[in-house]
Amino acid sequence: MRIRAPESGVSIDDWYLPQQRRTGSDEGIGSMAPLTRQRKKALAAAAGPSIAPADRLGALPDDALRRILGFLPAKDVVRTCVLGRHCRHLWKSASGLRIGSAEEPAACGDKLMEFVGSLLQARGGSPLETCELLLCDYDNEDEPNINRWIRCAVMCHVRVLFLGFSRTLHWFEVVSLPLVSQHLARLVLFILELNGNFLDFSSCSVLEQLEIDHCRLQSVNRISSQSLKSLSIIGFSVLACSFRTQIRSPNLISLHMECITGRAPVLERMPSLVEAVGDIKSNHDSRLRRWWLLWELSF
Repeated sequence: MRIRAPESGVSIDDWYLPQQRRTGSDEGIGSMAPLTRQRKKALAAAAGPSIAPADRLGALPDDALRRILGFLPAKDVVRTCVLGRHCRHLWKSASGLRIGSAEEPAACGDKLMEFVGSLLQARGGSPLETCELLLCDYDNEDEPNINRWIRCAVMCHVRVLFLGFSRTLHWFEVVSLPLVSQHLARLVLFILELNGNFLDFSSCSVLEQLEIDHCRLQSVNRISSQSLKSLSIIGFSVLACSFRTQIRSPNLISLHMECITGRAPVLERMPSLVEAVGDIKSNHDSRLRRWWLLWELSF
């Protein structure tokens, strides 16, 4: 584009001003002096300093910042330390810890093991509202570290814990020791090998929601919880074949068991049960179908 030079006697500053400024009357903006370089600097100084994004964050209360950071992936949370002094240490006490997501699980490896280990160590015992560990491509040698992460999250008083895997050749095996927490309220498990006493929640006094999806429970003797209100075992989860798993949750309100193979579980007394849903696609144990028929007739 070719720019025409200004007419003689007209300054460069006047030439770039809108027409009404150059030809206006003595009133209003027409009488304003030309915006010379010096005048622009003076106007900028009079307007006061601009507020940087880090300063805007610094104006928020610490608790609000921790809540905001809790919704971000862990790597993004750590990056906030460069936004300013106020944010330099808040990432260590964010309300959430999110490693991977359902859409993009985190690939296991030495770098991830080191990152999460350092992150948990830096947090100390800062309380957690939510912890999501959604991983893929793990090796057997990663299992001790991942099991340690689960215990660390519980020690941080986590209230909602998501633990799941994808793109794996075999189920991840969770340590068979039961969880002990007075804060855990919801637990979601996906593609896991559950063993021994892991599903004994007698020491989790406020746990109300348990969701088991695509898991193997072939060596789980008992699922027990006095506080549990909602239990779902879905997605082709596998119950024990050589014995019948006991479900001992007297305060259960909702029970959802779908696409299960294995032997029919033994349900102990559930006087508070309002909803029971079953969709059995396996003929492995004919008693399983009779069991659901009895439940349907009881409502």
